[in-house]
Amino acid sequence: MRTASIIITYFLLMSSLLAQDPVFLQKKLKSATESEKAKIYCQLAEINMKTNYKQSLLYANTALILANQQNDTNCIIHAYDILGNIHSLSGDFNKAIAIFSKELNIYKEAKDSLGICMISFNLAKVYHQKGKKRKAKALYETSYELATVLNIDDLILKNAEILFEFEFSRKNYKE
Repeated sequence: MRTASIIITYFLLMSSLLAQDPVFLQKKLKSATESEKAKIYCQLAEINMKTNYKQSLLYANTALILANQQNDTNCIIHAYDILGNIHSLSGDFNKAIAIFSKELNIYKEAKDSLGICMISFNLAKVYHQKGKKRKAKALYETSYELATVLNIDDLILKNAEILFEFEFSRKNYKE
């Protein structure tokens, strides 16, 4: 029994490691179905996000195209999330806002409170980085309220810390 659990653990660990290996994922693309390809391109985009901006953008946009062709809402959302993060990390805040806003609209249409909560937080961070303090604060408040209702302790704490900074900072929040 112990040997079986060790073998299962080993295979789970190896499959997890392989899922993060770009060479393995590139090879897997050759035999993947169209819906699998979109997910693989998302994985490749995430792997390259911080090290190879252009390659990551290419992978994420390819994933988005394939996901749209397959009408795979979950993968579309994932690709938008990756694209928003890529543009945010590169300092292209306007593109990040546009992409996160598209993602937020999908969550609103689906009435997905968790998605709205998470993307409101992401949008707030981008607006904050852009210097749009009032808009950022409003989105942090939305995320905080939803996180409280949904009982997401980590996000409640993150939002509360940021909102505390807003309240007790002496900065002028005029846009």
